[in-house]
Amino acid sequence: MTTPLTKLQKSMIEKNIAYYLIPSEDPHQSEYVDAHYKCRQFISGFTGSSGAVLAEQTESRLWTDGRYFTQAEAQIDSEQMKLMKMGVAGVPTILEYLTEHLSEGDVLGLNGRMINTSYGKKLARLAASKKAVLETDHTLAEDLWTGRPAAAASPIFIHEDIYAGESVPSKLKRIRSCMETVSAEAHFIASLPDIAWIFNLRGNDMPCTPLFYSYAWITQENCCLFVRETCLSEEVSRRLEQDKITILPYGQIDSFLAKQKGSVLIDPDTVNYKLCQELEKNQIIFGENPSSGMKAVKNETQISGLKECHLSDGIAMTKFMFWLKQNIGSVPMTERSVQDRL
Repeated sequence: MTTPLTKLQKSMIEKNIAYYLIPSEDPHQSEYVDAHYKCRQFISGFTGSSGAVLAEQTESRLWTDGRYFTQAEAQIDSEQMKLMKMGVAGVPTILEYLTEHLSEGDVLGLNGRMINTSYGKKLARLAASKKAVLETDHTLAEDLWTGRPAAAASPIFIHEDIYAGESVPSKLKRIRSCMETVSAEAHFIASLPDIAWIFNLRGNDMPCTPLFYSYAWITQENCCLFVRETCLSEEVSRRLEQDKITILPYGQIDSFLAKQKGSVLIDPDTVNYKLCQELEKNQIIFGENPSSGMKAVKNETQISGLKECHLSDGIAMTKFMFWLKQNIGSVPMTERSVQDRL
């Protein structure tokens, strides 16, 4: 039977790739991803939010955690793919499995945009220790995916200062101060929550989180935001211009990074490995995004907003519990209908 996995394995044989890694993440290492990036789901059939496939030419494995053991067993083809239950005694991690099985001359392939820099460096060290080859420029799963959903491009909208409690210029000033502290001439950001916070913007490019696909580049003099320009309204464009932010196309990030020089601050856990490789000729300073700590500390405006949200939420929950106690046993209800009521 021909399946996406068997097609992938055929491609691996043709390209002499012994192992091919497909994680769950997108190029920004997001917790939730747009359907366009669900290559692991396409290859394995497993629809859970967390997991990774390590394909081999004759067999393959899916790693996932305890939330999904039952679901994964039902969704994957056990004749083609073995379930590796993460956290269970005796089950190796992907790195441990590769340490045991990767041989001299083997090629470990992957799309370097889908893993973070920290993990990419671990794989590179492992491959080097085994005298194997790590190739990060493959898109085997993507190339096989006919009917692949288009990448999300939702309208970007402004999160007004009256809700944010701090303007964009103020945030940029604080970030630039942190850059000076570590002697970074530039700061490259790929983390979508950080970008949304810094620029007081929101979007709907993925479920459960009001984010939009983007990158940011900050120096002491300039600031660039890489977005899909079709997502910008005139109002958002004007706001960015007022804040002295240059808008550049999302798809130009590779060529832009390749031209940069000097010291660059990046977070290795949120910048993907492929883009880090574009910056390797520079002096890279690894560290957490300054905005990560800043956005964790809520200002008075945000605290006030949180209190209002919790008050509204508490009222809704109280009304729901009253309804439930008054009607349970007399009104037909299921877990789903009760959820819908809430």
